[in-house]
Amino acid sequence: LRLRFSSGHTVLLDVADAADIGFIGGFLTFFLIFYVQQSYTRMNAQYFKIMGCEGRILDTATMARARLPRDAGSRIIRYMNAALLTSFVGLSETYEISNFFDPSNAQKCLLTEKE
Repeated sequence: LRLRFSSGHTVLLDVADAADIGFIGGFLTFFLIFYVQQSYTRMNAQYFKIMGCEGRILDTATMARARLPRDAGSRIIRYMNAALLTSFVGLSETYEISNFFDPSNAQKCLLTEKE
């Protein structure tokens, strides 16, 4: 088994014997473990932050319903929910305006054409 990394005519790394393959395999194992752990930590932090945002929206919605006139309270709640949906747009191809925001907006009636 031979593994060679080259750029043009220059050989950057030539791995020929089993000891080198074992070394590279060990390095990749540790690299992947730390990479996956870092990705999981980042995803976990993002999840708890968005859950915090949803909690604050719920708190504000409760206060708006209790203290404001019905139409003003409903408008504020719609705007906050639209802002939450907007924060997801552009994170990946899954969350685009055409396939995420527009259908959600139409389903929940969050924003009008004028808004």
